[in-house]
Amino acid sequence: MINLIENSISWPKLGSHPKDEYRYVIERAVLGKYDNILRIQVRLNFVMPFSDVEKIETIAKDEVAGLEGVELHFEYEDIIQTPKEVIGLFIEHMIHIVNGSYAAITKTIFPEKFRMEEDKLIIYALGNTAVKLLNEQVASRFAKLLNENFGISVEVYFENHEETYREAHQQLIEQEKLDAEENLKNQQLAAQNRPKEKNATYSNAGGGGFGGGFGGGAAPWGEKKKKRDKYEPVSGNRIMGKAIFKDKTPLMEITPDSGEVVIEGMLFKKSERTIKSGSKLVTLLVTDKKTSICVKFFAVEQKWNDIDEHLGKGDLVKIQGDAEWDTFENCLTVKAKSIEKMDKELRMDNAPEKRVELHVHTKMSAMDGLNDVKNLVKTAEKWGHKAIAITDHGVVQAFPDASHAGKEIKILYGVEGYLLDDRGLITEDGTIDYKKKGTNHIIILAQNRDGLKNLYKLVSYSHLDYFYKRPRIPRTVLDKHRDGLIIGSACEAGELYQAVMNNRDEAEIDFLCNYYDYYEIQPLINNQFMIKNGKVSGVEELKDINRRICALGENYG
Repeated sequence: MINLIENSISWPKLGSHPKDEYRYVIERAVLGKYDNILRIQVRLNFVMPFSDVEKIETIAKDEVAGLEGVELHFEYEDIIQTPKEVIGLFIEHMIHIVNGSYAAITKTIFPEKFRMEEDKLIIYALGNTAVKLLNEQVASRFAKLLNENFGISVEVYFENHEETYREAHQQLIEQEKLDAEENLKNQQLAAQNRPKEKNATYSNAGGGGFGGGFGGGAAPWGEKKKKRDKYEPVSGNRIMGKAIFKDKTPLMEITPDSGEVVIEGMLFKKSERTIKSGSKLVTLLVTDKKTSICVKFFAVEQKWNDIDEHLGKGDLVKIQGDAEWDTFENCLTVKAKSIEKMDKELRMDNAPEKRVELHVHTKMSAMDGLNDVKNLVKTAEKWGHKAIAITDHGVVQAFPDASHAGKEIKILYGVEGYLLDDRGLITEDGTIDYKKKGTNHIIILAQNRDGLKNLYKLVSYSHLDYFYKRPRIPRTVLDKHRDGLIIGSACEAGELYQAVMNNRDEAEIDFLCNYYDYYEIQPLINNQFMIKNGKVSGVEELKDINRRICALGENYG
């Protein structure tokens, strides 16, 4: 999730501070028991653009099978942005927070258009009636949110945009006119290239092109008046326009001079606005998980209804249109002509030699797992894996579902335990003073039925006899019940990793190497957080730790 946030934030939009001054920490993640929505609490010292939040939520939901949704919740502290920067980015957040019964009027707000006058914040919206209702029902809520989150004490007022946006609005009208003329010109050209038929009628492409719904007046060709806003229904995966055959252009490579392009990506936001002619100005935000782009086009009411029905957050889309700079939004856009909904490509493991994953968490691992065990096992089986280990933190509740989910795959039953090195903690009466020391992670796998019985005993003891903050497994208790078990050194929180990282003496490393049956290393991305918190100097040190553990594995057989 940290990587997803890092790659999704539009850093230049945050303000004038260097990137390394912006801080964010995931405080907790809770999966709703009944609604299956993952709620993530993030503490940060800046406000991120709301469109980035929507992108992160959409991608995160797509990455984890079985989730109904993802919600980011923010706790702000030590904000480094100026009040103006905060307000400019937080208005969209406030709209999202107060939406619901107020959605009909908050949709008239222009989030990027506001001004500050001493202790007053004036935000612009569209229409006198909407402004009146916003001032009566929403203004005080906005003021409260700004004060509670950032200590910004202002009176909030809404004003009609009419005077302030006259120039920008006129610019939009001019653009609409140009697009209508371009659309008409394209149809005239197409008509000239068609075989002439008696009483031929040529009509607007309607929802299929930018400018659909603008045509008017008498047709300049043919014997009959041109029909306005001809509606073309959805056909299979083709939502709008014609079938797309061109190769895609990576979003990062698109510039205002790219001309006609085909893009592919995930839809993470859609919106519409009714313009004077009655048509809809539709906006789609699309990401390829590396960057994002804005897609715009005009459509008749029926076509917008098609888009609203058939395209939702997380859907993959293919769009053909012209790349250009939108002077109204001041950003790069694609002016869509054709849109197709793509089938989601299921990720596959194409490696000739399949792995066996020995460290897996399901949603039974509190704060450290999201996967539904049935989906997990079925996916590994589909990928051709011969076996998979289920190793939740301190618990074994996922075992029954795992055993029923796999048909061809072998389930390895295990646990990621909290090992207490109780050397020196055993009292005179033989009891263990299990609250005096920290724990390390350890992977325990059942090798056979005897091992499974011992695994259940260890989990029971850890919860009933040695629970302190977490279910602890004393080393002496593990040693008594080690028959039929395979012991792994676990992640960076394991004893062996910590000993190597901290350059412990040779005797201690020798003891640990002889204690564990196998040693574990993880992909560098899993331990990236150690760079951020200063435990290691960088990626090269992470690589070096992995190399040293691999060398120990070879030396100890």
